[in-house]
Amino acid sequence: MKKNVVILDEQPIFREGLKTLLNSTKEFEVIAELGEESQALDTLPNLFADIIIISYNLINIYSELKSKGYKNSFLIVSETKSKENYLTAFQLNASGFIFKECEPSELLHAINKIIKGETYFTSDVSNYLIQNLYVKNKAAKKYKENNLTRRERQIIELIKEGYSSKKIAEILFLSSRTVDKHRSNIMSKYNVHSIVELINYDKKNNTDAEVLVE
Repeated sequence: MKKNVVILDEQPIFREGLKTLLNSTKEFEVIAELGEESQALDTLPNLFADIIIISYNLINIYSELKSKGYKNSFLIVSETKSKENYLTAFQLNASGFIFKECEPSELLHAINKIIKGETYFTSDVSNYLIQNLYVKNKAAKKYKENNLTRRERQIIELIKEGYSSKKIAEILFLSSRTVDKHRSNIMSKYNVHSIVELINYDKKNNTDAEVLVE
């Protein structure tokens, strides 16, 4: 059975080209193509889509749907290489990010990975996020008092951002099991017994922390 795809893009020629490409495969079928925000917000909740390919210029649609509990997977496509855009997509927990200039093979690869429950960020984006993403707050100066390692500091900050162990593992190139082990160690060092206690303790005691994700 083919997977259902919805295309959200303000450029008719791009929508048509992408539709032609996807419909020519054995795996995918485009069930809707939309170009306006109001139209998309009215239509999407009534569609069953395995994945939604959305232009970065229409990212407000994604943000609004996400705030209403819409859980479909979104692959963001962008014309521009903007670090601000990368971070926005990452903070919105998008399933993937690629450029419109990418090869068709990369697009199909990204869609397949996302439909399987994974994420896909094109190399320029993933390299930037790994090398330059700073977790919020400033200057880690208290974590040594709790004997936290740098990796534990990275993980706790991502936990505070609301990311699951699976997502943290993808960001840091670790296994989910390793992330869970680090989380257990952090809770032991803080002498807390739940994630809520962990977050509250860390916010109270490490309000000035800033950690570079390696």
